[in-house]
Amino acid sequence: MVTIQQGSEEINSNGGISLIKKIFEGNESLKMLDAEAKKKQIQDSHIVKAMIGLFTLGKTHFADISAHYRDELFRDFLVGRIPSEETLRQRLDDLSGKKWIQEILDESNVESLKSYGVFEKERVRSGCYIPLDIDVSPFANPDCGKEGVEWTYKQIDGYAPIFAYLGGYELCAELRPGSQHSEKGAVKFLERCAKMIEKLGIPAGMILLRADSGHDSADFIAAARRFGFKFLIKRNLRKESREKYLDDARSMGYRVKTRKGKKVYRYIDSNSRPEGMEGIPMFKIVEVIVRYTDAETGESYLIPQLEVDTWWTNLPDSELECINLYHAHGTSEQYHSEIKSDIGLELFPSGKFSTNALLLNIATLAFNALRTIGRLGIEKAPVHYERNRMRLRSVIQNFMYIACKVVHHARNTVLVFGRNNVFFPAFKEVFCRC
Repeated sequence: MVTIQQGSEEINSNGGISLIKKIFEGNESLKMLDAEAKKKQIQDSHIVKAMIGLFTLGKTHFADISAHYRDELFRDFLVGRIPSEETLRQRLDDLSGKKWIQEILDESNVESLKSYGVFEKERVRSGCYIPLDIDVSPFANPDCGKEGVEWTYKQIDGYAPIFAYLGGYELCAELRPGSQHSEKGAVKFLERCAKMIEKLGIPAGMILLRADSGHDSADFIAAARRFGFKFLIKRNLRKESREKYLDDARSMGYRVKTRKGKKVYRYIDSNSRPEGMEGIPMFKIVEVIVRYTDAETGESYLIPQLEVDTWWTNLPDSELECINLYHAHGTSEQYHSEIKSDIGLELFPSGKFSTNALLLNIATLAFNALRTIGRLGIEKAPVHYERNRMRLRSVIQNFMYIACKVVHHARNTVLVFGRNNVFFPAFKEVFCRC
């Protein structure tokens, strides 16, 4: 027979907030939010940190703050009072109208990445690069009257935010109306990325910009060159003849060994340039695939399937290396998924566009904090993770929602974890290194 009762001890189910506190307690940029609000009972930095705390626990609604009114660790993270749902909503609305808020959050992110960021690199024959992946990903928000929710290219109602990921971390993000084209405002967004990369102290020559065909424009490529980045940008074939590419591939390219019923050709076109960029040192990489039979069933197609992919690049590497580098760009799709489903921000909580734009920028700080915890704790984790990278959902489940008892002794706070907690060694590793 099992019975239940409520004791007097302080048992906390989200001990991982103590890790978030250690990551942000030395962040001086967040304190700049309070320069104009020193007389407020709840500082602006506490409002932002409250949302960071909720995001790192996978919570996105303003009402979720009410579950932490008596949460000692959450209060300790904020270093002050926990705001009510109404205060949180109102203050975020106010902050979203401040022109300087994005700049401060970017500074805070740069400061955090300087302290804890260990960027993933891509190695090819010409050198070692830190990938800068820029991509637009629609966020579905159907059947609502929120500002900026419009028909997206994915045939759903929602937003179309643009993201920049630098070596596995989220560099910055910008919320956009659902109908906005990928390339509109992309150069300005790239300028924002370049400023942050410069503040991080990373040489421009180490950056490899990767983007899909939505950013195939002379202005975007010219901006990448102006900032000194290497780039690999997929082309939009528009009305170009696929059959002409096949003829050129057969005469100019080389055939790649592959399965029966499929032919793959690759070649480099060193004469083509985007309009207005003639004479600029860059190349067009071409891959042509002809499928005569189905890969699974082996049945022959009545009409062979023709697929053509082309890219602009200034990398001096082979076609295969460049194509493999671009395929690795697909990892950013998982990052979108982690923001949408793991943190849970696909459905934005506010009806105001500016407030949701602010929340997306705050979520960047939460994303990187969780990524940092996963990176620091993976070596001591009792579970093997593919590609030596822990998904944010695993970080939230194993590190954020780790149960502990809060004990006060001699003016110190001690977190006591259960003896059978298999993730405690990994938690301890992160705690000591933050």
